[in-house]
Amino acid sequence: RAVRWWSAAADPLMHARPVWFRAAIWVEVLVQAPFYAVAIYAFVRQRSWVRVPAIVYATVLLTIMPIVLAEQYFGPHASRRPLLVTAVYGAYVLMPVLLLVRVWSVDVFPSTPLAKRKAAGLAGGEAAAPAARRVRSPARKRA
Repeated sequence: RAVRWWSAAADPLMHARPVWFRAAIWVEVLVQAPFYAVAIYAFVRQRSWVRVPAIVYATVLLTIMPIVLAEQYFGPHASRRPLLVTAVYGAYVLMPVLLLVRVWSVDVFPSTPLAKRKAAGLAGGEAAAPAARRVRSPARKRA
């Protein structure tokens, strides 16, 4: 029902579903959707191996989206509401760009300065305090 409403309201391409668009949908279902789960795990657990899959995901999406948007603006299935389509599909351009920026460095999850200090046995940038000495109170005289 939602797909029918969306295709009638703003996205005739979704209704027409030419062969190339169906192929793009299958790429999304079989490749992109599983990547979301993998990426969530990797980012939560700070796993640097996510860098290459993230680059692949982002470049695939950034390859498909100009084709989809060109069809939405100028093709035989052009939208009557291009600003709405841009607002909705814009996330599929913005998010891969942000992801590429995030994983650009080989060190995807660099150690924070605080973590480095803790690992070195330093707290708050100062040398760790020596073990507290027990101060014994002088013996009280019994009366």
